[in-house]
Order: sequence, then structure tokens, then C-alpha cells
Amino acid sequence: MGPVAGLNSAPKGRTGGTKGGHIRYGAPGLTSLTTNGFLLSTGGQADRAILATELTPLILSLHCAQHFRESSFDEATPIWADKHGSANMADGNLEEGWTTVHRQFQGHPERLPPAQRELHERTQIKEWESSDGHWSGIGKHPADFTESKKLHHKITVPQDNSLGWGTYGRVEKVTHRTVCLARKWIQPRRGRTIEILREEAHVMERLDHDHIVKLIGTYTFRQRELYLLIWPVAICNLDELLTDLDDLRSGQGDREDITKRLMALGLTDLSAIQGSVRDAASPGSKGKCPLKFLQRIMGCIGQAVTYCHHSNIRHLDLKPTNILLNPERVYLADFGIARDVNDQEKTTTIGHQGTPKWRAPEMDWSMKSADIYSLGLIYLNIATAVYHGNLSAFYTVLEDLVPRSRAEKLEGFQQQLTLHALATQQFHEATSPTVSPRHILGLTQRMLFLEPGSRPRADQVDHELVDLGANRQ
Repeated sequence: MGPVAGLNSAPKGRTGGTKGGHIRYGAPGLTSLTTNGFLLSTGGQADRAILATELTPLILSLHCAQHFRESSFDEATPIWADKHGSANMADGNLEEGWTTVHRQFQGHPERLPPAQRELHERTQIKEWESSDGHWSGIGKHPADFTESKKLHHKITVPQDNSLGWGTYGRVEKVTHRTVCLARKWIQPRRGRTIEILREEAHVMERLDHDHIVKLIGTYTFRQRELYLLIWPVAICNLDELLTDLDDLRSGQGDREDITKRLMALGLTDLSAIQGSVRDAASPGSKGKCPLKFLQRIMGCIGQAVTYCHHSNIRHLDLKPTNILLNPERVYLADFGIARDVNDQEKTTTIGHQGTPKWRAPEMDWSMKSADIYSLGLIYLNIATAVYHGNLSAFYTVLEDLVPRSRAEKLEGFQQQLTLHALATQQFHEATSPTVSPRHILGLTQRMLFLEPGSRPRADQVDHELVDLGANRQ
């Protein structure tokens, strides 16, 4: 194939900088990933043609992380994209010597490596969003029953496609135009209308965050049901990962099945699962440790909740099964009962529909502080796994729904977990500003205060994790 067109139009000496929110690194010819593709600078090498095959290997810098992963092109097809992310064969119209190069994709997205699949799907979704017809060709939320029924039958549904159940209905894996999506099928319960169920879509429309699932669109072709298309499809949720690690330690469960799921997440260093956290990600280890991954995602989950609260949205059903995981990625999901902070009337009508053992104990459970309590339980769940605590004992505490009795049991459990944590202490100075076990458990204790007004805000939790040195993705 020929060279990427238009490179001879680059301004002489251009070697990097930032423009339009894209990061461009400072050496001639260096590549950098954006959510749309790879940006190239000729750095004054105006006469040098660059083929896509010369981009092997590529350094991928995904926008929601400071992580870098290697990838490669297996075709020499130069393609460029305009500023709206629309892919075209390279034919000029380049912006000041920069061009975006995409891998030409054909076939099944699930066969791509995770980083390339995510790039492909993000690019496709951006193209849908920039077009009038959106994902369906007739809008983001098509209302015509006849056309919606045609769309329904065009969407590919693979075998063994079940992803479980959400707050109001079944979730299954589907494929639409080479993008893997989660399709949520919901029906109103007795006394509820389809419009009440559309609330989840309305809430998700307002949220655009790296660690929150994305609503692609909705459709319906019957009076009493609604379909939501959500991206991305996750490998598993946090509860499944924690259960897998506990089963590996205890010798229970299907080890082959568990190992396969961990490998899909890129978590191949299992040396710390049978030992102490000190063994995690040792210098000689080439794989990624599940325990380190769990520590890192705490900050990501906190960021997602902070964003929701800044957007005046309360989730109201935070729990490990609503936290979805992909390689180096974490997403907050299931906004089935989420509400606007000012929407007190609808909050009252839905009642206590969150999951009781993960829900805050107060009667006025609908405030933001209730989310903080649930988030504190999630952090304590993670800390129990990371510091080799007793998960069964933790779940037993959660079964106690009497507020004061539970508070006392939680306090006793955290004291016991502190002893486990200190045995794995990586930093011997207990007062040093690190993500030491003592500091993390001190944070969870405050998040689980019985009095809602005594709990920290989401942004305070987020800032404290930063101050403690919590890793982020």
C-alpha cells in the first residue's frame, strides 16, 4: 500500500505539544494514541513516507489511565480520521501535519486483543454519536414500533449470551455492527409504567465518565417493555473476582475456570494469593497481581461516585455486583434506581429498593451520604480480600440489618482486619502518608459511621485516596 497521504504538509520542526485535548509527545515521528487513533508528527521529515506497517509495535496511551500497553498492526492500510473521528482512506485534509491512523478492521471484534477491541469500539461509537441516525440509523431512541422490531432482529445474539440480571430485568450480550454491547431488557412491575423505567436511561444520558458504563441507545416495540443498549461488555464484576480469589485461597471452586477468567483480565501473577500481600507483584514477576489491581481500582470507583454526586445523581444501589471489570478497566453500572438529588418525590415512591445488606442503615437512605456508606462497605470488602481477611465473616456481618448491632460488628471486624493488615504491612512507619492498611481502614471506618452527617463526602474520599498514594487506572 502507499504512504499516508499529506505528511509533506507538516510544519517544519513540529515535534509535539497539545491541541484539541490530544496528547502529542515530543519526538519526530513518535506515535501517541487518542480515543480516535494514532497521531503522527513528521517533525520536519517532509519527504519521508510512513506506512502503517512501520508503526509496529505501537505504544497505546488510553485516555482514562496512565498505563501504556503494546499493540501492533497486521495490515499496511493507511487510514486517517477527521476531527469527528470519522474514518476515511488517506487522501489529505490533514490538520497541521498531524494525521490519525486507524487499523482497518474486518471480522469479529472479540478476536482482537483487549486494547485494540476497545479502540475499535470507541471509534465506532463516536461515529454513531456524530451521525444523525446514531446507532440505529433512525436515532438514539427510536420510537417507531415497526422499525424497532426490525432493529431487534438485526442485532446479533450469540449463544450463551446471558450476563445476569440488573435491578429491573435480564442483561445479555449482543453485537451490533461489530460492537459488543450489553442489552438490558426491562419490564415494569405491577403499578409502574414504562416511563418510570425510562428513568434509568434519563440518568445515564447525563453521565459521561471513563469509569461509568455508557448508554448507547434504547428501543421498544411492545407497550410494556424497554431495551437499553449499554457499553462496554465486562468480563466479570467485582463480586465475582473477590469470590474467585477467595476460592483459590481455600482450594474451592473450579480452578481452571477461575484462572481463565483472571487471565482474561490480564491478572496472571497469582503468587500473592497463597502468600501475603508482600509477595504481590514482586520485582521478578512478569504478570499483574490481582491484589494490586484491587487496590488500584478503589480510586477509580471513588472517582465515578464523585462524578455522580457532582452531577447531582445518587446511585442508591452501590454494591460489588454493580462494579464491572475489564483488563485495567473498572466501570460503575446499573442505574436502575438512581435519582436526581432534587427528585425527592420519586425517591419516596420507589421505596427501599436497594440491596438491603449493602444499603445505608438510616431511614432517609436516599441522600448522597447513603452512597458513601455503601462505598465504604465495598472498600472494606476489597480490603478484606487484599489483607487476607475472612470474607465469610464479613458477609455474616452484612446479614445483620439492625443498625446499631451491625455498627458494633463492623467496628469489631475492622479491628480484627487491622491485625491481618499490619501483618502484611509494606511500610513500617505507621504514620507515613501511604496507602498502608491502617490508613485505608481508618477511611472505611469514617465512611461507615452510623450518623450520616459524620461521613466524608465523595470528593473528600477521593482526595484522601490521592493523599494516601492510591494508584489509579
